[in-house]
Amino acid sequence: MNIVRKLVPWLGLFVGGLTCTASCVETIPTSADHQGAGAIAEAMLAQSKVAMGGWAWDKICRIKVQEDVHVAQLAGTMEYLTDLCAKRMAGSAHVGPFQQAMGYDGQSYWHSSNGNHLVVHKPPTPSEVTQLYQNFSAWWYPKRWPAKIVAAGRVSRQGKTFDIIHIIPKGGVALDLWIDAKSHLIAQLVTTEDKDKITTQWDDYRDVQGIQLPFRTLSIPSGQQARQLSQVIQVHLNTSVTQKNFDTPVLHTALSLPAGADQVSLPFEFEHGYIYLPVTIQGQHFRFMLDSGGTNVLSERVTKELGLASQGQATGMGLGSGHVAQAFTTVKHISLGHQLSFDNQTFAVQPMLDADGAIGGLELFNGYVASIDYAARKVILIRSAAFHPDPTAIRLPLHDVHQLPAVWASVGGIGGWFVLDTGFNDLMDLLAPFSREHNLYRLFHAEQGKGKIHGYDGVIQDLVAHNQPFELGPIHAQLPEFTLGTDTKGMNGMEGVAGFIGSGVLKHLVTTFDDSDQVVYLKPSRY
Repeated sequence: MNIVRKLVPWLGLFVGGLTCTASCVETIPTSADHQGAGAIAEAMLAQSKVAMGGWAWDKICRIKVQEDVHVAQLAGTMEYLTDLCAKRMAGSAHVGPFQQAMGYDGQSYWHSSNGNHLVVHKPPTPSEVTQLYQNFSAWWYPKRWPAKIVAAGRVSRQGKTFDIIHIIPKGGVALDLWIDAKSHLIAQLVTTEDKDKITTQWDDYRDVQGIQLPFRTLSIPSGQQARQLSQVIQVHLNTSVTQKNFDTPVLHTALSLPAGADQVSLPFEFEHGYIYLPVTIQGQHFRFMLDSGGTNVLSERVTKELGLASQGQATGMGLGSGHVAQAFTTVKHISLGHQLSFDNQTFAVQPMLDADGAIGGLELFNGYVASIDYAARKVILIRSAAFHPDPTAIRLPLHDVHQLPAVWASVGGIGGWFVLDTGFNDLMDLLAPFSREHNLYRLFHAEQGKGKIHGYDGVIQDLVAHNQPFELGPIHAQLPEFTLGTDTKGMNGMEGVAGFIGSGVLKHLVTTFDDSDQVVYLKPSRY
């Protein structure tokens, strides 16, 4: 596990949520009163629809909105188009050095970053389902997306009273809708997944052709992620659209292979369990540590040496005691070896202990198949169209967890999503939330370890366990020793991730990441 991670704030297009302590809720219906709570919720929603335009909403099929956005001390614009009747949507944002887009064509949900990273989910993930449910205002129109809906109590906060409606869209995660008890306008929402909450406040309502729309939204994620303030500048109703507006875009990779080549082989140095690639950044020579469990990061020192301008201020996860401040920069040109070149890559700028000061994530190779062979000391990049997987290799689905490549595996018979992490120089590290949920400290007889892991934000003293069975697809092995995190801050506190599988395991495999098909191929190596 490397000493830094970049936590780029996804510019939460259309994401909503709210937090509230248990003490502020007056009443919460029990399951015995579920039917009555459902009827109460329907009445509340009917009132809110009337307050926000009533029958005028029935005439609205398409909404196009343009907004000014401020997040992580970065400014930009966002535009989104929602087809309420056909259940389609598309959105894009350009904020600071980031260009992001997302969409749903009625079957597949996609999102892209900086035009060269595309992820497609068919069907959408649970969190994406709930996001779509919100986009389509399906709480007023159940045929757009079915859901279980109940009244969940009344809340008093800062002199105002709110009625809470608890919603679970079919296939989605839970959503709480907060309705002002006096005006009946939707005031706030809360979505929760893996204990992460996102709060969105809606206000500055204005009349647009008979319907009331919030012109100001403030999204407040839990933890250390940046808040996002959006202010509507233009609204267009029932604008003309075609299917093209919602189609999955064509990926434009920033990586250039030599003319006529379908693949290239990059030799690397393997030192202390880490992969290092020679890199030239704007004419100066460095070494990249290749980190499949992280993203692009430059140290503050290297950024200054290159004369790069940094912008924004956000919070990144550290390996030590918690979080660190980070900024962002754009590198115009990067060369790997003498064969590959990249243009316009976004990097987080963070303090680092690593002497080389540069980390490259798998995002560098977006749009290509990347095969890592520790025994041969090489990384092979292959054009997706020219890739033919080895029929003898093990094929496993990749799961996008916090924008990291994860596979389902188990240790000691306990399964979860594990990140394949070339930036972690040991066998395996189990994260604190997963370890506590399954009582693994006691189950595995974990004990105090001898070594300490140093991060720029502190020191971690993990616990150590021994001799547990490990399963990764059909691969079965015995782990002689591995670590269990105890700190709930920083990387060790990530929810939704069981742990990190490091180079101590990966060096015995040829690992081939096929990002376009969201699969990984594993084959035993000669290491």
